[in-house]
Amino acid sequence: MGALQVTSVPRSTVYLDDKEMGKTPYSNEQLPAGDYTLRLTSDLTPLNASWQTNIKLSPRVLTVVSRDLGPTDILSSGHIVSLEPLADGRKSEINIISTPTGAQVNLDNNQAGVTPYSLTNIKQGEHSVEISLPGYKNDNLKVQAIMGYRLLLNISLGQELPGSDTANTATQSAIISKNTVSITPTPVIDQSSVSKPRIKVLDTPTGWLNVRDNPGLSASISAKINPGEYYPYIDEQNGWVKIKYDSQKEGWVSVQYVQKQL
Repeated sequence: MGALQVTSVPRSTVYLDDKEMGKTPYSNEQLPAGDYTLRLTSDLTPLNASWQTNIKLSPRVLTVVSRDLGPTDILSSGHIVSLEPLADGRKSEINIISTPTGAQVNLDNNQAGVTPYSLTNIKQGEHSVEISLPGYKNDNLKVQAIMGYRLLLNISLGQELPGSDTANTATQSAIISKNTVSITPTPVIDQSSVSKPRIKVLDTPTGWLNVRDNPGLSASISAKINPGEYYPYIDEQNGWVKIKYDSQKEGWVSVQYVQKQL
């Protein structure tokens, strides 16, 4: 199964292959992997804006889509962030494309090149990315490079109207940058639980996995845990796994982002 997270400004209706899925912010961790046509239609009647693109959902990978719908395509902006596995699990890469092409790429506050841009053996962990082009609003993101994966960034820059506020750059990257958690070493396991089943947290493009109070996407998020960490297994129910975390606290995580180990 694949996962999809969509945000937009203004609030929009989400369609996958012409099927209405709900409103933004939209999140679904139980979508079959494969190719989809994603369409967003603004809920603001005077604007009546829409946007459509093709996306690919990969197994056990979260694809993040953020879109700022303007009155025309040239004034709209956004980005799509996802991962694809590498043949060599000991490497990590980043690949950035943009519309228009030829945009300046700043990686960790250093000029890195222009789009289309790629870098092999990028250091694992959090990185800041800024995409800029004269006459267009900048896009700023914080993303996670993960060992064994290529990080894919597809950026659409919105044209900047003369006299507009240049400080108001594209900030829809909050879905990636807000609450970004760096990958941390595997915590020490309580020896009393060594003989019991445990789960390993698998990789996600955002670098964390939500722990919820109850099994379901509508449940409140109580914590965030990181790929590579291990937690005691307690129970399993309808695609959700109950774990023990933070000493004696318990919560639920999606089964597609964990691996059960005896």
